[in-house]
Amino acid sequence: MALRGRRCLLLALALAAVFLSPVCLRADGSYSFLNTWGQALFDSQLRFPTDMAIDSSGNVYVLDTNNHRVQKFTRSGDFITKWGSPGNALGQFLYPSGITVDGANNVWVALPRSW
Repeated sequence: MALRGRRCLLLALALAAVFLSPVCLRADGSYSFLNTWGQALFDSQLRFPTDMAIDSSGNVYVLDTNNHRVQKFTRSGDFITKWGSPGNALGQFLYPSGITVDGANNVWVALPRSW
């Protein structure tokens, strides 16, 4: 998943609430499709991806909201790992709402309310 051209911004779009589809969006409003990642319930498959973050190595963390988990991919879209499950205990999420990676590569997940 590489940026293509100076005026190209890589975006992650959820299509039909199932696919995470990186596209190249140009300044003139045109775009080109780059790749598709995942589509359901298993490793590397996504169900309503709502946010993503990128660490200093270029790995991509996708907030897989309706599967109540985070999935980690290489910059080219290869699945690395996942974590999280439905619930309100440590390491569990109920419809997580945001994700970020800090300067030390710690992954932070926001939940819609406190437990």
